Amino acid sequence: MKKIYLITAGFFFGLLVCCNVKALVINYSYDDNSQLTEVEYNSSAADTLFYFDDNGNLNKQEVFIENRPTVGSASLTFPELNSEIHASVTTNIVWKTDNIIDKIDATNLTISRITLHYADTTNFILEVTNNVANSLGEIEWTVPAGSWDGKTNYVLKFEVVDSSSLTNNRVFFNDVFVIVPEPIGILWIFGILVILIKGGAR
Repeated sequence: MKKIYLITAGFFFGLLVCCNVKALVINYSYDDNSQLTEVEYNSSAADTLFYFDDNGNLNKQEVFIENRPTVGSASLTFPELNSEIHASVTTNIVWKTDNIIDKIDATNLTISRITLHYADTTNFILEVTNNVANSLGEIEWTVPAGSWDGKTNYVLKFEVVDSSSLTNNRVFFNDVFVIVPEPIGILWIFGILVILIKGGAR
């Protein structure tokens, strides 16, 4: 049994969400706590919604079922469709925080994992980051050097969790992008120029 003390200066009307509570005791007052009235309500369900009128009478109670968080298809802002991301160069992954939401926590969710996948097979490639607050709206990402060809299509996957440990995820198939390899040719030219300059200075 759980006691909830509700002290009011005037009338009260509302909804209480009680999780893992089968018996609810409410103590309330209409006049600054000089006279407390105690009422008890019972429920056979672990998670119950209690609805009250302005006199403290229970109008109804019903089982509360929390839905998983929602990750909207338009959540990802960058990379967007046909974007080019350059390996070994820092860029930002940007998303709309109000498109990643649930009814209880609103936008206060955790993006538990962001991962990179092949667009055609969704096979996993690498983890970008983990346990990021949705409220940030963006993170830095430096694609590691690798066998990128600038032609293969990639997508990002977001995995989300709320305060009740309910999860959801989305692969952003509408935001296919490519990864351009680091400019090795330019680096070689720069290195040769440095050698030539040093050699000519001797």
